[in-house]
Amino acid sequence: MTDESQAQAGRLMGLPAEEVPGVPGIEKRVVFGPGKHWEDYVMRCFTLPSGGAVPMHSHDWPHYALILQGHGSLEENGRRTELTPMSWAYVPPRTEHSFQAGADEPMVFICIVPKEGDQPPQAR
Repeated sequence: MTDESQAQAGRLMGLPAEEVPGVPGIEKRVVFGPGKHWEDYVMRCFTLPSGGAVPMHSHDWPHYALILQGHGSLEENGRRTELTPMSWAYVPPRTEHSFQAGADEPMVFICIVPKEGDQPPQAR
């Protein structure tokens, strides 16, 4: 059995999936982070189910997001931006925001945050 924290390469969907507390149906996989080749930041791969959404929230750290599959939107400060495969999004610190998947398929995206930002969203 391979120690996943020391793997040098692999498949995103082969990583263990975690549920996000308080946000049913969303899967989170940690790709890189403390103890996994990147001590200062955490790269997570999220799968939002069709029609699923991360609740509107804000915090003191930024998000760096890359959309891999599916489509959806980012809502921030009352503005909605459509997201499709191969698009990216930056959410500045202290910005009210929500990621939402389209109704017809899951949305898979990479989200990078500083290590202190790897925690469940707190709805506001």
